[in-house]
Amino acid sequence: MKQSELSSEQQQAMLEIQLLHQRGKQLEAQSEAVGRQVSEMQEIAASLEEIDKNPEKEALFPVGKGIFLKSKIRSNKSLLLNIGSGVIIEKSIKETRELVEKQAEKLEEMKKGHASEINSLSMKIEGLIRKVQKQE
Repeated sequence: MKQSELSSEQQQAMLEIQLLHQRGKQLEAQSEAVGRQVSEMQEIAASLEEIDKNPEKEALFPVGKGIFLKSKIRSNKSLLLNIGSGVIIEKSIKETRELVEKQAEKLEEMKKGHASEINSLSMKIEGLIRKVQKQE
């Protein structure tokens, strides 16, 4: 069936299907980005735990893009956190790890929300497809 042969209702449904499909693709991309952030947060939490357990351990510290400095940690009592707008606060490793874990949990919730919305979009698309097929 050609586009010109479709009724205005069918054309409207087809347009809506396309828009819903685009939104689904956007959500999938956002969900993947959030998944990467979750992984990064989990790695940070694991690193903080390792630093807390082994205070005198040697570590690599990033200096710039792909450049690291090998150094020994002298004190693992606290860390400095940039909380935005150039504001830096001091937190214990435990407090920092808890903060990172909470951020990871929030990101996981966001990812679940994306999955739920993607599922809802899929159901709407299927319903519109059935509607268009019935009208043929």
